[in-house]
Amino acid sequence: MKSRRIKILSILLTLCMIVGMLQPAAVYAAETTDTGETVIAEEIDDSVDESSSGGGNDAETPVDAETPSETETPSDAKSPAVEEATGVSDVEAQIATASETTVTIDTYLSDLEWTEQSCGGKSDFPNGTAKNTNINGAPMQLVVDGTAQTFAKGLGIHAPSSVTYNIAGKGYMKFQSYAGVDYSRVNDYNNGEAVIGNFIVKIDGEVVAESGEMNPSMDAHFFDVAIPADAETITLETEIGSAQDWSDWGDWADT
Repeated sequence: MKSRRIKILSILLTLCMIVGMLQPAAVYAAETTDTGETVIAEEIDDSVDESSSGGGNDAETPVDAETPSETETPSDAKSPAVEEATGVSDVEAQIATASETTVTIDTYLSDLEWTEQSCGGKSDFPNGTAKNTNINGAPMQLVVDGTAQTFAKGLGIHAPSSVTYNIAGKGYMKFQSYAGVDYSRVNDYNNGEAVIGNFIVKIDGEVVAESGEMNPSMDAHFFDVAIPADAETITLETEIGSAQDWSDWGDWADT
């Protein structure tokens, strides 16, 4: 049905052009538009009617006739300018999202080199602080949620002890660790030994967290300490407890 209408209008256009009844602008619009069949057909019909009533070459171009520069864009089509602007916006949004994303990387103190350390029980443990084992070289064990668990990473000490790390400019955000008396000393505790008076975390020499007195039968104390952006050092210390200074094997586990 649509193709027939176009064919008939084409014949009318040809006849009207022969007798000089249509303005060039109307002819131009009709000739150069191949896809806007309905719109162009209505414009031509109006032009033909006005030409017939007005007569001659004095017929005016319809007020609502479209010039080539005003051709409508289909509603579902996107202009290049819109697509380009949308593309830039998408990229900026992706960059903004990426800049707000924080990637967390775990770093173990036991993988780093300390700046200084000291450890009790020097006659038995002349090498001082141990990495990734308890002070005696065996796997670290602490009670967590009522059950003794083994840890592969951390520091083994004998109280009293101190170990310091330089963290300036490293971007570290927090320190986390389980701390307690190694579970292998539980029998010594029953004999009045193996008590550590306190596990202490210091940042730039200031105490920021502590555990209180610990023994091997207790659940490990979990430290979760925020590190200021301008922090320069972190120090882990232990103090002797109320019992005899024997078997005070402490673990900073998962550290």
